[in-house]
Parts: sequence; structure tokens; C-alpha cells
Amino acid sequence: AENMEKLDKEKVLHVASLAKLHLTEEEVEKFSYQLKDILTEIKKIEDVEIPDQDIVIAPCTNKNTYNEDTIGEMLSREEILKNANKKYGSYIAVTRALND
Repeated sequence: AENMEKLDKEKVLHVASLAKLHLTEEEVEKFSYQLKDILTEIKKIEDVEIPDQDIVIAPCTNKNTYNEDTIGEMLSREEILKNANKKYGSYIAVTRALND
């Protein structure tokens, strides 16, 4: 790793100041190599060319589907209340949504 190219000390200290980090001389030396590696990997990603026709925005082409609105049977009060978590007499109790 000694012969690997690195970022200069000023750039490492600039990045450290942006992140409000206080680095020792040893950390500056270590991070100069690591930052160079990170920037090299980012550059590789930026250089990848993707043809427009290969870009997939959504994995499927399903459209929204809607059921026809039809009038059904009237439910009884018992049927409506049987799945309610909390009941208050013949009403469904819900958590308050608005403050006074």
C-alpha cells in the first residue's frame, strides 16, 4: 500500500474540516489512501454508460385497475361491529385524530 497514489494532505484536512473531525498526522496519512480509493470507485460508477433503452423505471407495466361501483347488500350492525377492535355501545371507538 506504500506505493499507492494518495490524496494530498490539504485535501484530506479540508474534508476533515467539513466533517468537523480532528485528525492526527497518522490518520491524515491513512485517510489520504482511503479517500483516493473511494474516489476511484466513485469515478468507475460515474463512467458506466447505460443506453437509454436499457433503463427500467418500474419492474412491471401493470396499470391501476378499478372495480365497478355496485350497490351491495346492507350489512347488519352486528356484522359491522364484529371486526372492530374497540366498541363503545353500538359505535366503533377510535383514537382521537384531532386536538382540541
